[in-house]
Amino acid sequence: MRSNQLHSEPDDAEEGAMLRDSRVPLFAALLSLAFLPNCQTRDAALTPVPHVVVILADDLGYADLGFTGCADFQTPALDALAAAGVVFTDGHVSAAVCAPSRAGLITGAHQQRQGFESNLIYNEDATGLAIGSATLASRLRAAGYATAGVGKWHLGSAEGQHPLDVGFDQFTGLLKGARPYFPQLKKPSSALTRIERNREIVPESELGYLTDFFSAEAVRFIQDRNQDKPLFLYL
Repeated sequence: MRSNQLHSEPDDAEEGAMLRDSRVPLFAALLSLAFLPNCQTRDAALTPVPHVVVILADDLGYADLGFTGCADFQTPALDALAAAGVVFTDGHVSAAVCAPSRAGLITGAHQQRQGFESNLIYNEDATGLAIGSATLASRLRAAGYATAGVGKWHLGSAEGQHPLDVGFDQFTGLLKGARPYFPQLKKPSSALTRIERNREIVPESELGYLTDFFSAEAVRFIQDRNQDKPLFLYL
């Protein structure tokens, strides 16, 4: 039940996770896709279109949650979610590292169709999603959803690859795979290390602990979105 990478630490640990499996995100994507055929045929007066929330947690070990037996710390919200829903224990994604796996998740296609053989090199070239790719966000937006991405993108930064170019109405996060906190690595002027909100740099004074910041951004989207639309949140 180990999921993909979403964190505020340097990405060195990703390369050490080659053999780890990532199970929750693919189910979330398939669940999202399962709703799509019904979105245009439902009678809204009879059955509301469901909201879709996909949450990726970085390096989450199978035994790191209360409902899977962890006694070292408490995860009451996730335990409640598991108790009220269904827990899948044998799901898989298309790659064992971050960017290729995310490419498969967000597009529904094998990552090599997107040119992903490994994690992206952190520069500002055109490496990333194939231009014009359909994504969960673009398909759900076409089905009438309000869409938002929050957190780590790691799928390219060139024109046509930004979250706002591939179906997201809003995006708050970083385009790179990680945000370094070490002074010698930090490059605030880089488009890949800064935190942005809809292409505008978020002032450092607003950030604080990134987990709390991203959570607050996600809650704000849920509360402020167009209430006439179902929502898709990719956190």
